[in-house]
Amino acid sequence: MDHNLTVLLLSPFSELSGNRATINRIRDGLRRQSFNCILESPESFQNKDDFNDIIKKNHVSVALGLHAYKAGKLLKDGNCPYVLILGGTDINEVSRDQHIVKTIDSAINKASGIVAFSEALNAVLRHKWPHISSERLVVIPQAVTVFPSNSFNIKEYIKTKCVTSLSCAVDQTESLPVTCDIGRIDNVEAGKMILLTFVGGIRPVKNPLLAISFFTEWISQDPVNRKHVLLVFIGKALDLGYYERFIQAISQCPGAVYIPGLPCEETHAAIRDSRLLLNTSDSEGMALTILEAMALGTPVMVRNIPGNTAIVQDGITGSVFNSVREFMDTLDKLVFDNRTAEMFRRQGAEYVNVNHNVAAEEKSYANILYKVLNN
Repeated sequence: MDHNLTVLLLSPFSELSGNRATINRIRDGLRRQSFNCILESPESFQNKDDFNDIIKKNHVSVALGLHAYKAGKLLKDGNCPYVLILGGTDINEVSRDQHIVKTIDSAINKASGIVAFSEALNAVLRHKWPHISSERLVVIPQAVTVFPSNSFNIKEYIKTKCVTSLSCAVDQTESLPVTCDIGRIDNVEAGKMILLTFVGGIRPVKNPLLAISFFTEWISQDPVNRKHVLLVFIGKALDLGYYERFIQAISQCPGAVYIPGLPCEETHAAIRDSRLLLNTSDSEGMALTILEAMALGTPVMVRNIPGNTAIVQDGITGSVFNSVREFMDTLDKLVFDNRTAEMFRRQGAEYVNVNHNVAAEEKSYANILYKVLNN
């Protein structure tokens, strides 16, 4: 097999998104495996002819697409074999729009190989598409790489940069931290802040409104002794209607801080310096930010959904909650009991090191591409 094959990687990769981090990491791994790699976004093509022109011009041998619909709608009509990576949200949140459903069906049926991030997602795929042969389907857990900035201090950033003007958040012209409760920020030393951090695009499937609701309830139980605890959101608006509701909720939540986005290195530093990473999603495939938190030694506290429980073992590598009562009880332990937090730090990091390492991931992707080409 020629070790200078060209692979086209196709993925939506808006700035600061998880997809971008994932596809960049896979690309870097394939380059180490001697593939020539071209990275494109589906949005950069007007139609299938433009897409096929890129394939022809660059002598693409095989394509690798991330996202069943956005990548699949081009790949299914492309002039090369392809492997489709199904992260989870793209499948779990399949639209009721029959055109989208039909497109995803076609993309999956025509794929030479299909990658699922977890066994849980593998089971979902087999249920929804029982005709998929086992030869075409492979589970490749996401790997994780982290590179936190050594010069960025999220607590000092919040302390010195936080503003109360919601217009800074709404127009997103700057990434200044925004809060409705500047007095709380002013009255606590940066070093004594305890941060509960939520990282993700502001959209319904990530359900940051649930985080605000549960946190508000927790704070109200003991506002004096919890005044140094902040709920920090880091992420761009991805659904404007939902985003307006989110901003309204932030404006009424004491202790909530919203940052419209940070570079990856600073986001990793923020996670590293937080007491915990919080995930309240309605559905997930395999949330990269959870794995990043574990790798950084930050405890994770996640909602009980299949994508989360596929990587977080409750009470061992992190905490899983179902209800507001479980949320509050668990938060008490993680904020005020260092032994629990330290156990999650240690065991979460060990889990990621064993099960989500880069070397295994890159070899697995190289193997499936070679298998497709050999067939």
